[in-house]
Amino acid sequence: KSKSKKSKPKPKRDPNQPTPKPPKKRSPIPKLLLSATFVILATWMTMYSAQLGRGPWDWEGDDWSGFLTFSKGQVEAAKKKVAEVDWEKVKDKVTAKTKELWNKVPELEQKLEAKLAQLRGDKQKKVEGKGPQDGPPAAVVEPTTLERGCETFRMGIRHYKQSMDSQAELKKAKKLFLEARELLEKAYGEAEAEGDTAQATEIEGYIQQCQIYLEDCSKRETL
Repeated sequence: KSKSKKSKPKPKRDPNQPTPKPPKKRSPIPKLLLSATFVILATWMTMYSAQLGRGPWDWEGDDWSGFLTFSKGQVEAAKKKVAEVDWEKVKDKVTAKTKELWNKVPELEQKLEAKLAQLRGDKQKKVEGKGPQDGPPAAVVEPTTLERGCETFRMGIRHYKQSMDSQAELKKAKKLFLEARELLEKAYGEAEAEGDTAQATEIEGYIQQCQIYLEDCSKRETL
């Protein structure tokens, strides 16, 4: 008689060992983004080929340079389209001041970005300037109150740009402006305590600008 083979018992899990985690599923987003990029490039190639009167397989050096210029133009056109606001459409959702403030956003963003670059550069110099007697510098240097205030103000401005026809974006902008004002007021007090009059005056300007945008958000919430 043939003996039936007994199945081997499964090894018992050691209760002292951590439970193995299931393998992480890869997100499909990177593939989707890559596919979307290829679709956009293929569309642009088709459009540019129509202008040239020949397909990409017949392009020469100058044609590829021209395609690069054409692609940049398409990107700029897309940016401009996003940046445009139909003021007639949103006339009942904005104040008389809103359009003026919206037009000042690019200049204010540049100003805040320049200030943030300066603050972060100064912070890096202080870290690099420490000698061996001071010990190794900290791996992460905490941002100053002013840096946090300027960064929060900039984030508020970015939401404000998208808030012309969106109460959700308006609420985000208002919340960030409130946080930025609080941080900037604290930074102002710190500058005054250190006797840095120039810094205090500059921060006062940021507080005033932040307050103007905050007031516009508050008025538009009721429209």
